[in-house]
Amino acid sequence: RTRGTLSVVLSNKGDLAAAQVLGEETLVIMREKLGNEHFDVANAIENLAALRRKQKAFDDAARYMDEATQVRKVVYGEDSREVADSLQQLATELYYGDRFAEAAVAIREALRIRSDVLKEDPASVLTLRNAIIAMQLKQELYAEAEQPALKVYEDAVRLGETNWSSKMAEKLA
Repeated sequence: RTRGTLSVVLSNKGDLAAAQVLGEETLVIMREKLGNEHFDVANAIENLAALRRKQKAFDDAARYMDEATQVRKVVYGEDSREVADSLQQLATELYYGDRFAEAAVAIREALRIRSDVLKEDPASVLTLRNAIIAMQLKQELYAEAEQPALKVYEDAVRLGETNWSSKMAEKLA
């Protein structure tokens, strides 16, 4: 874990090459000691995804994040909060790589887990619903985005989320 922590510190300082070497070494060591189906292995893989995103290697970042998500499905269960979080991060990596259709699939699955399985507060899933709309807009699927966008807006108003639209505008900018 110490190597992994040092890798994150180096990444945050901007020494991405050294961070990558340590991050990859950390993952090898963790897999040898813990096997592939361990939460620390998933975390090490996710750290490599974040590092590759910083290096603008978006396909690698998405591949790592997909792998971390698969590990979390085994460790925590298909419909866990950890998997929903991981799917959201996977969608982010795919988004940065201009893979909007795939990102929308990951966001939809995270939304399904959060709203249908975990029964999270409707206000807390507005951001995910809006992210799906953003993916549709990036793909120029304007007709498909119109009704969901109106529904999200109506729900935000109904839930009293008056500051929600300005927060979302900042996130999407």
